[in-house]
Amino acid sequence: MEILAREANVTGRDKILWAGRYAETSTEELWRTLPAYAGADWDAFKRAVTELYPSLDEDRKYTVSGLADLVQKYKKSGILNREQLGEFIRTFTLFEAHMLPRNRVTDLDLDRFAMDGLGDVLESRVRLHLHITLPAHPLDDPYPRQSPFTAARFVLQTDSGTLGLAAPLVPAGTYTVKREEVDADTLQSAIRALSSAANIFT
Repeated sequence: MEILAREANVTGRDKILWAGRYAETSTEELWRTLPAYAGADWDAFKRAVTELYPSLDEDRKYTVSGLADLVQKYKKSGILNREQLGEFIRTFTLFEAHMLPRNRVTDLDLDRFAMDGLGDVLESRVRLHLHITLPAHPLDDPYPRQSPFTAARFVLQTDSGTLGLAAPLVPAGTYTVKREEVDADTLQSAIRALSSAANIFT
């Protein structure tokens, strides 16, 4: 609307009236209830209209709770392919671009959110990859958010673009030992055979 008004050299009161004519009938009726609609101050009218649509306010559109909801959504569903990863990174980047300059979130918060949003399956493989490629990184510190994103791309690329429904990697130190049943007679025969073989070399 502002571009068209500028090209047509429409300002003030006429600009407000034309904005109403371009809107749907129900929308124009709503705007007419605003005191600013009766005036000629376009900026005041635009501020009044914006108050009716909180989602248009950049300060309200990107919040910490909104970012937490985004991360929880992907953490719960899991990121299993490159398309899902791309969607998460693009939306995450929008939150970062709007919130970080306004000091509504810290770099450390974003680093933690980035890893959490990958989901259990992808996160376990990303952490293994980063542990190998960045062995000197302190275990208690979150990785800079671009590191897990880059590692996730690598993991998904080596897995032909998808993780399927694979389970998380088994944590280090948790192993299952296979137990074999051995017959006593067989064991004794084996011992006697080993003894006989040893006597040959003594």
